[in-house]
Amino acid sequence: MTQTLWREPQIEEAPRNLILQNRCGNRLSLLFHEREVELDLSYKPNAFRRKDLAARTFSGRDVWTNLFAAIRAVDLGHGDIATWGYDPFRTELGVLYGNGARNRIRIWNLPEENAFVLSARAPLTLVFKPHRAFSDPRDGLFLERFADRGEEITSFVAYPSRQQSRLRDLSDGSRVVQLLEDDLVVIGGEETPGQVERLLAGLAGLTPDQLSARVEAALAAPLAAGRVTAADPELQRVLDLNRRVVWSGLDAGGACFGALNRIYHLVWVRDGSMTSAHMAQSGNPAFIRTWAPFLLANPSRVMAEDGTRHDEFGQLLGTRWSKAEDDGLFYATWSAFSHWQATGDDALLAGADLPRLVGAIERHLASRFDDQLGLMGSDTLGEESMHGSPYYGYDVVNGSISRWNGHAEGRKPVRWIHSLYHQANSVNVLLMAAALLAQRPELDGGRSARWLALAERITMRTRELLALPDGTLAAMILRFQDGSDERVPFGPGSDYWETAWAVSQGPFFPWPDLQLTTAALIRRDWPTYRSYGFCPWNCLARTLHEHGLLPAGGWRAMLDQQVREALLLTTKYPMPGALTEYAGEVESWRGLPFSAGSLMASSCAQLLRALPQGVAVRGGAAVQAVTGWRWRLSRIDATASGAGEEVAAWSLDGERFTRCLQVPEDRLRAGTHAIAITRGAAPAQARIEEADGSLIAYSESADGCTATFRSPVAQQVRVRNPGTVSATTADGAAVAVRRQVLPGTAYSMVMLPAGTITLRLA
Repeated sequence: MTQTLWREPQIEEAPRNLILQNRCGNRLSLLFHEREVELDLSYKPNAFRRKDLAARTFSGRDVWTNLFAAIRAVDLGHGDIATWGYDPFRTELGVLYGNGARNRIRIWNLPEENAFVLSARAPLTLVFKPHRAFSDPRDGLFLERFADRGEEITSFVAYPSRQQSRLRDLSDGSRVVQLLEDDLVVIGGEETPGQVERLLAGLAGLTPDQLSARVEAALAAPLAAGRVTAADPELQRVLDLNRRVVWSGLDAGGACFGALNRIYHLVWVRDGSMTSAHMAQSGNPAFIRTWAPFLLANPSRVMAEDGTRHDEFGQLLGTRWSKAEDDGLFYATWSAFSHWQATGDDALLAGADLPRLVGAIERHLASRFDDQLGLMGSDTLGEESMHGSPYYGYDVVNGSISRWNGHAEGRKPVRWIHSLYHQANSVNVLLMAAALLAQRPELDGGRSARWLALAERITMRTRELLALPDGTLAAMILRFQDGSDERVPFGPGSDYWETAWAVSQGPFFPWPDLQLTTAALIRRDWPTYRSYGFCPWNCLARTLHEHGLLPAGGWRAMLDQQVREALLLTTKYPMPGALTEYAGEVESWRGLPFSAGSLMASSCAQLLRALPQGVAVRGGAAVQAVTGWRWRLSRIDATASGAGEEVAAWSLDGERFTRCLQVPEDRLRAGTHAIAITRGAAPAQARIEEADGSLIAYSESADGCTATFRSPVAQQVRVRNPGTVSATTADGAAVAVRRQVLPGTAYSMVMLPAGTITLRLA
């Protein structure tokens, strides 16, 4: 493996490559060359003991520590592998040589230890090269103690015995270990020899089958939450494997990587937040419990143009070597909000994290809001710095001169961007932050009122300036160096991913009518421009499906290419089942937690749709059940029966509902609940589909329904076939009800003010 002067992102060099990562932070890459396999084992301190930023980012994309100078499996090349049984935690390779010789090689990724285990049924020779020299504390173990970048490290190899493993020393200090009859060889790294002995004591005497059982036992609880039972085996296989991919991509200290591949091995604010928030929406809050505290405690400390320094959530976590991607603040706020909503635990809001986030929000508003235009602005387009940035022309992550040049795209020099994505994110930040501040009123000091007024202004100005005659939203307004502006619709010249997220991710939707029509446009047109990205595509599929804008089977059809390509045995990364990033680009990166998270959330939403402050049921035909779906102190098992994709009726613990699909919170006591969904024709009467506020009480009768919602911010309630609608405040005062029709659907949005509001439908 080579490293360049500029520390450019490294790509696995071999023709074929497998990548495994454990939850302690260690990563094992198997690089299959023509005549040998290189095992690249990079080290981080054990995440179950070391959760500080320096430990979690110790080995990244550009600067890493290998536990061994080299590890090689000899007499084995990529052409000798007959079957590639990839799994993030238990991989099995079938070997067939040209002479007919066979072997079975297994690799275990120990989820909770800084080690991997290898075995072979027939002879396999491994060569380990030290940085300096190995030592032998006992038969069956050799190790090397060394220091790198201030860390004391102990690399080790545990094997059956000198005699059984034919241990040999080479002149360069390397050790040769041979495997036979499913011998287990443990390789890894720890901080001290004592920790190595502790680790090995827990593995002593295990057979391969017992080791497999131990690995699965460690995965059982975290992977049981929000498990989807799909209606077809291909989708099921992809969902099951990628749940394991996501869990391996988030270490126990909170670091989450964009993909298992080297090129993604940095901690992105967006990727980790998206992964964790989407998994929370999938009924699995374990990710957000780990990620959110780590993220909020580690902002980037950056210098402004006036020389002052401040905390910022940008592209990367905890470093000034980060691009000023302005969505970082949204993802940090969404992480905090998702943690609070999904877990019901407000401990994260009680300490220093919320004031730190509030400070970052205030700084962002002061530096990014264009008061004359009434929109948020940015000096970054996607990942590229514009002329308004002090780092224009640089890739500041690498410290190198950027190869990108906007002039080559036929544009005048762009100074500033006012993107739809930035407006949607900013309104969401202000709404979520106001809701969080309501939990700590001593921090408010008038902020909530100011923020909510600003959110309303951005919402209004976006509708005025970005709405197009066809009822969709433009992707952005470009402001050039010469002072002129250009409004750019979705298409070439826009950022496809960002615009798709802006209209489909939420959690709040400030322009529900325009966002919905834009989502439909993107679904139609994006594949005609270029390969679409699976992560935003999954968000689009969820949004369009739940609004009835897809034909029968349309949600599953939107996922078809993604599922088919995930199951391919590709050349560069033969990891069948692991998601790829772009449609049609099957040789690109695999094992992307952020793509997997969006797929899980979209799939769970076929039956259980996570809302900003609650959960609603759905009737999607592509999913038969969602089990162990966790929300706060409740665990929900949902099943569906019947034909079609509409909900005819549903029950919670035996109580039947027909006029509201949002689950009333007063029925969700701590413990287990059963939801049974009956698919069929939707009732002709008015029905509440969902709201972005909490549904704290609900009742229905033959004449209508009464729902009481509560939210610190203004509320939207989506209603099917609205008839007579009225609303009152907690003290009985009438509320003026405003409706907004969602074009092309049977739905309208009913707009309600903040507070406790009772809505009546007749």
